[in-house]
Amino acid sequence: MSPVDACAPAGYHTALMRILYVAEIVGKPGLHCVKKTLARMRRDREIDLVIANGDSITGGFGIGKNHSIQLRKLGVDVITGGDQMFFKKDMADHIDGAHYLLRPANLPQEMPGRGWRHYSVRPEEWKDLPVPLTDAVETDTVSAPDTQPGEDGTRGPDDGSPPPSAASETTGDAEEPVTPAIQVGVISLIGQSGYDRIHGSNPFQHLSNVVDRIRRNASVIIVDFHATTTAEKYTMFHHADGMVTAVIGSGQRVQTADAQVMPSGTAVICDAGRTGSRGSVGGYAPAPEIRKYLTRIPAKSEECWDDLQLQGVLLEVDPGTGYVTGFEALQVPCEPPPSTGKTGKKPA
Repeated sequence: MSPVDACAPAGYHTALMRILYVAEIVGKPGLHCVKKTLARMRRDREIDLVIANGDSITGGFGIGKNHSIQLRKLGVDVITGGDQMFFKKDMADHIDGAHYLLRPANLPQEMPGRGWRHYSVRPEEWKDLPVPLTDAVETDTVSAPDTQPGEDGTRGPDDGSPPPSAASETTGDAEEPVTPAIQVGVISLIGQSGYDRIHGSNPFQHLSNVVDRIRRNASVIIVDFHATTTAEKYTMFHHADGMVTAVIGSGQRVQTADAQVMPSGTAVICDAGRTGSRGSVGGYAPAPEIRKYLTRIPAKSEECWDDLQLQGVLLEVDPGTGYVTGFEALQVPCEPPPSTGKTGKKPA
């Protein structure tokens, strides 16, 4: 039995779908990696959907409105969060109108935003897109595939969605056949261990409660499970096996070497890693983090530009069955800006 019911629309071809998950983006170094590598990856690997964890993109702690819009313009289709989702005040007002943003679904219902949605994907849509030659990526140069809003409304005016394409306008000419869209369900969940500032309900029960609703329209279901302990993550992997297409662990910011497909067909990895500096402590410069442990005195974390990488996982999925046919962890090197030196710090 496949991990999800076969929900591909009639007439859909058998081409495989490629989904890229970008591991937690940490600060300016992580954003730089996305700018430099994502557009080329989408073209070269013919990626159909990009999901990114943006929980630490703004200063290394949380995600602000402007950074979420910037990620959307750079080609990220879905942005998931975690325990730091609302560390920036403007996110609480922005998230309801930005349907590409997902906060953990098992947080209180009174919180703004939603934790799962369906997104429409037409495979091979990115095949012939140009690759930007500079850091300045224009909206119309790299525009993400259209996303289908959730059940509670339409897109807001400032959600970062690209403008309608001229090709979609109705003309008197005969229309060319259009590849039917595939519905992909994306769920964000947060674990219950190790968090002292935010507490979610039972993620195991929540997944069981919502997966049938998502499966009605989605042939592919991806779960971002943001947690701090391997025990909780592996318990979730076994619980979700056969229910969803993939469960991707996040929150620990260290890529694990355990990418695998479970017995009933669900692809899992304990942690996809981080996008930013690999030669760091969770994306931060080592020296201040060491001082915190030595002195027990709080100190401001500093960005680190050593050994930049875009980390994550790439899934190849049969959209007709929901089965994963290919699954690999990624570590894509990225050149730092020329202004960075051997210290790994970028001058102001």
